[in-house]
Amino acid sequence: MIEQHPIIIIGGGLSGLYIAWRLHQRQQNAVVLEARDRCGGRILSPNLGQQANSGVDLGPAWLWPQLQPRLGQLLAELDIELFKQYTTGDILYESDAWIVERYGGQSSHDQSYRIAGGSQSLINRLTTRLPESALRLNTRVTAISPGSKCLQATHGDQSLEFTADRIILALPPRITQKNITFDPPLPGEINQLWSSIPTWMAGHCKLVFT
Repeated sequence: MIEQHPIIIIGGGLSGLYIAWRLHQRQQNAVVLEARDRCGGRILSPNLGQQANSGVDLGPAWLWPQLQPRLGQLLAELDIELFKQYTTGDILYESDAWIVERYGGQSSHDQSYRIAGGSQSLINRLTTRLPESALRLNTRVTAISPGSKCLQATHGDQSLEFTADRIILALPPRITQKNITFDPPLPGEINQLWSSIPTWMAGHCKLVFT
């Protein structure tokens, strides 16, 4: 059985959810296909304490409203609170030589803000703005035929097929290139461009100690 949708968005991170929300505001039906069992992509703020809003940001954490006015407007529109990053005290820096150095004075995060409850509060607020039928988790897109606007996907052991009037890729280019087969293949210049676009902070990991 083939599912037909006016608009299919591949990727349930911040970009995909935001696009879907704006489209639904304009009475345009859009379905988000997300490979994971959760939305948010690299935004993840699990609760490590007893309180409901004790989310610890394992992905992006800081924002700067004065430099990111559109993000600030979105947070205000969704009624999400911010708080200023706590910067009192010294900074400990450990070098590659296992030498720990202490620094005092003004912090580089003096103008940084955080999202109350963790960055995932933004993801949770967007998902609640979408109808349940607009989110398809555990649905991994494996192939796209751009000409016929046909998508092949899997849901567990089940193979799925979709068609759409429009397909929106809301994934980092390298992730798209690695995980999705295009038929016919994309032009060489597009593959080269996607390969050269870095995924921000892709080579970093974060550790949290409590």
